[in-house]
Amino acid sequence: MKRDPLYQSLTFLNLLFILIAGAVAYFLLPPQIPLFYGNVQITSQLVNRFLFPLPPTIAFLFSILNSFLGKGNDLFLTSIFKMIAVIITIFSALALIKIYWLVGYRHW
Repeated sequence: MKRDPLYQSLTFLNLLFILIAGAVAYFLLPPQIPLFYGNVQITSQLVNRFLFPLPPTIAFLFSILNSFLGKGNDLFLTSIFKMIAVIITIFSALALIKIYWLVGYRHW
């Protein structure tokens, strides 16, 4: 059974994002972060900093799920699943960057 290189690269990229986000959460973030950053003044949107790797973890699970669902004969559904996996990976990386820029430790 041949695996699709796109899903392999997205899975590797999401794992890399999870590891980097875990290290950033442990060393560079304050104890509470606005993971759901629609309005940062509300305390119900603040979570523990160790939930910072949540977006790439969800993207990783979606890429794994899409790699199993996208093995069908339908080329249209396979391409849709690939595009969904790519978009979710990009959005999870952007969410990490925005949250870090919002509350991250800067020492320059």
